[in-house]
Amino acid sequence: MAAPRRELKITYGSYVCGAGQAKRQPSGPWELDDSPDAFAFRFELVIFDTSSASDFETELDAALDAFATPFQDFKVELVDPDDVGTTQGTVLSALTSTRSGLNVVATVSQPRIEEGVSSRHAVLEVEVRGEWPADYDAGSLRGDWSYRVEQPDPTQRRILTVKGTYTATLTTGDNTLARAQYEASIAAKVASILSASSIARSTRSRMASISSLVAVSSSE
Repeated sequence: MAAPRRELKITYGSYVCGAGQAKRQPSGPWELDDSPDAFAFRFELVIFDTSSASDFETELDAALDAFATPFQDFKVELVDPDDVGTTQGTVLSALTSTRSGLNVVATVSQPRIEEGVSSRHAVLEVEVRGEWPADYDAGSLRGDWSYRVEQPDPTQRRILTVKGTYTATLTTGDNTLARAQYEASIAAKVASILSASSIARSTRSRMASISSLVAVSSSE
């Protein structure tokens, strides 16, 4: 059975782009940097030409105004393009309204207007940053994380690259090394990203760096 189609849906405050929004579409690879303290999500947004120049300017201004407003709820989801109301997976959820995300702010590049033979569009480079509450990922022994999703061709599967760090821990009478934490946890972590991002395992590239605390023996 073929995997369900999934498209990106990005919500920042009340502004929505991606699946179900013909005039506002993410384009190219998107990237998430994630750590126990903070996150950064980057993507390229394309605002498409509409029926008139004034409509195009209105749509562009709406995007710029939305991302200029700080401290908004922010969510990145994968949805079925034929049923955009049904979430197939959540890539990131940082909601200031429930304090599951803190100090969420966005930065946007100057619009790059590209003219075609019969249409035009504006390209915006968007980065949304925020902080996690103190109990985020507590006890996982996982440090900084980042992953990048690419789809070279719309007909091909997406490609996922994961990078991260596991650290060691020192408890009374027991040293747990970073490699042990990595080996015990990496499969579940990557599986959760694959599930949320709708990536086939055969297409992924996985990398993880292993470090240990100074208090722990460097032997593995």
